Amino acid sequence: MSDDDAVPQRRLKTTSLHRVARAAASPRNVDPPEPSPLLTPYQLPALRKNKPPRYKHWMGRAYSRGQIYSALLVDKCNNVNGLADDTRLLLADDDEYAVGPRRSPIFAVCCIFLFLLALLYIPVYYHVQVREAPVAGWERNSSRNLREYVQPDNLTAIIEQPSICASSGPILLLVIVCSSVDNFDARLAIRETWGSPANVSDETLRLAFLLGDTESLELQNKVEAESGKYGDIIQEGFLDTYNNLTLKSVMLLKWVRSHCRHAQYVMKTDDDMYVNLPKLITYLQEDLAKFRPRIAKSTAVELPATTLTSSLPDFADSLSELLVGTLICNAQPISNARSKWYAPKYMFEGRRYPKYLSGTGYVMSARVVKKLFDAALHTPLFHLEDVYITGICSKVAKIRPHDHGGFSYQKRKLEACAYRNQLFTSHHMNSTDLRTVWAAVQDPGLVCPKVVPTAKKPTKKGKKAPICV
Repeated sequence: MSDDDAVPQRRLKTTSLHRVARAAASPRNVDPPEPSPLLTPYQLPALRKNKPPRYKHWMGRAYSRGQIYSALLVDKCNNVNGLADDTRLLLADDDEYAVGPRRSPIFAVCCIFLFLLALLYIPVYYHVQVREAPVAGWERNSSRNLREYVQPDNLTAIIEQPSICASSGPILLLVIVCSSVDNFDARLAIRETWGSPANVSDETLRLAFLLGDTESLELQNKVEAESGKYGDIIQEGFLDTYNNLTLKSVMLLKWVRSHCRHAQYVMKTDDDMYVNLPKLITYLQEDLAKFRPRIAKSTAVELPATTLTSSLPDFADSLSELLVGTLICNAQPISNARSKWYAPKYMFEGRRYPKYLSGTGYVMSARVVKKLFDAALHTPLFHLEDVYITGICSKVAKIRPHDHGGFSYQKRKLEACAYRNQLFTSHHMNSTDLRTVWAAVQDPGLVCPKVVPTAKKPTKKGKKAPICV
């Protein structure tokens, strides 16, 4: 190699450059056909497509690996022939050479990092966008002050029906079935089965259906006719939709406080439920018996008469704080706007709901009714009624909801003995299911084995641990 072809003294820092230098001195690259001038920047790219094992050819001349590297290194150091400073030799294991821009490993790492960051950002962005979708009827700018809708000091009912709780003495249990306006067949099936007059003929038991308003004049006329026939319809003035179920439940509390304060217990349930009233009444009588000795020894025996008549007490001052049903724990808000239970952040900001009872069926004492109603009037509305009433409001009122295995938000197997002697409620019961089960339960020839009490779960530090679904 001539003096003009001499390679400037420069320390080779990368492994690839060392391999090139060693290859240049190897026997296979010595004695090229003839001395060759340095490659120009316009000749070097032509070597990209050729892949001979030992030499690269250009215009009939053969160039060794060392000559190619020398040409590039001279141009790099002296910046001659217009070759840019940011060029380098790209080496591959298959002896392919090319000229390209300089890119440090940091650049590659940054590209990978930005790519991974984009993958993480896209679902987060989508998640935020979905959570911000409004709830129908309860948009972000809607007022959630329940006082504006409930109007606790005013009459808001379309059909008030105060005669439901007309009684000469205390009522043990008032059952209020929340029903949609057009569910006429479901209400009729209840009246013919577990809610029949024969099953609720006791003076200590009452049954009513709570409805909202409808925009259909035809449906409203049918509801008024139904109310005139059976006398068990309560209709409030809010639009009856799924997202207004919280309004319906708070209206339930308002109606009880206005017309049925002498009911010791109130049950809220739905029109697709079977309720075992005899079994439930036995349970409530046992709960009531726990407080009789304490009441007898305290001044609470003289309850204030603040109801419709001076002879009936207000059981809101009783000692029982029962709130029982199917307890649900550690439930999280659903961010999918297409879900029935969708909950955006502007409605609920927490990561988990407080413990609450399934809205399919739960029982509360008169004291709890008053506390929950007072708490709801000072708590921003949340459209999922069971979470709001038995979770958020009960937490505000410092009331602890309890679980009982007799309640269920699922459909039980249609076994007559279980429906007679064991369960309190069963969900997803259509009109045919109700009539089928009721006929089997009322069969005089039905013989059921004796129910064996289930073993109690071990307690922790003397307190019963909550059972959660």
